[in-house]
Amino acid sequence: MKTVIDAEFKDIPKTTLNGFGTKEIEGFVPIAADLLSSYLNKSAETTTLDWLKNNMTKYLPDTAAKIIDEISDEVIDCVDEFNNNMRSLEENSRQGRTNEQWMQTQLKELPNKDMSETGEYLSQVERALAAGNQTVESAMKTGQPLTIDAEPVQKNEPVAADTNWNKFALNNVISNIAGQATVAGLNGAMLTAGADMVLKATEKLSVTKKDIAEADLSGSLDTGLKVASTAALKIAADMGKIPLLKKTPIGTIANIACWGVESVKAITNFASGKKNAMQTVDHLGKAAISAVTGLIKKGVDTAVCSVIPIIGPFIGMTVGSGVGNIVSKKVGTLLKTGFQKVKPIVAAAVDTAKKVITAAVDTVKNVGKKVLSFLGF
Repeated sequence: MKTVIDAEFKDIPKTTLNGFGTKEIEGFVPIAADLLSSYLNKSAETTTLDWLKNNMTKYLPDTAAKIIDEISDEVIDCVDEFNNNMRSLEENSRQGRTNEQWMQTQLKELPNKDMSETGEYLSQVERALAAGNQTVESAMKTGQPLTIDAEPVQKNEPVAADTNWNKFALNNVISNIAGQATVAGLNGAMLTAGADMVLKATEKLSVTKKDIAEADLSGSLDTGLKVASTAALKIAADMGKIPLLKKTPIGTIANIACWGVESVKAITNFASGKKNAMQTVDHLGKAAISAVTGLIKKGVDTAVCSVIPIIGPFIGMTVGSGVGNIVSKKVGTLLKTGFQKVKPIVAAAVDTAKKVITAAVDTVKNVGKKVLSFLGF
């Protein structure tokens, strides 16, 4: 009997993202390489925050010191929050609870919103994530470039205005958000064009790995890698090297960068035999859920949520591949085979997840009192 891993799998077309191609990646990679090398060689007395401020000032000398301080503080906070979410999700699993239950606990109350406002906001988030996932899946089927110029979900458009919001109803819609986030995270492992381009870029630009060739993507370097990756993405955007992200809030950039680093860790661990198929799918899902939860807690604009499943996995995975390849030659080698090995596994997982999620974009518009159900709720 064939397992998922052994099953025949038809390769998915390599989908690219308009506005984030070879040119943008080649602009990002040298900055990332410089920041990572700088971080790994900083003195023990220099805090990560001070190091970040110094390097942000170096690359963005025309930015006011107050702005540099604000950006740096938020980067550190966002990376810490993401990592705390990941640790909390792991502990949650050890206690036998699902990722959906964890998210319900995290999002049952949102700052400055009553239950009705929270429910309406989360309904729009769910609908937007579903729309973004549909865009990605359509692009993968055709091999066409992903685009984010479609009309986003309108910020003030009523979704479930007549719903009697209570704990039960909130749990339903939050479960759907967790499902959509998981699908986005898994889809990212099938969007390999970005990883292919970054591997070629690092090779083409002859990025030096002399000081960091043996560094690992796990352990004590984890926070530094995520901070450096976030800073590199922000700097490249502000320098005009990635116009697509020019006006993107730093909190969104940080969650995308962290999401990417964790996803690449999952794939390289699978390729090296450190994690099995089930653990890899779970890791990819947790990374996405951690990022989406962080964005929601920050009150991300619901219109932005429709592009998160598009730019989040693609750019995040590309950035993660970049820092992985720069940090360790071994990671670059593993990524070449890891994506091919993991694609049939995540494709099967996405298919299962979509059967579980009952939230289709067309039905969410008129959900009313029938708040969408998920996993038997």
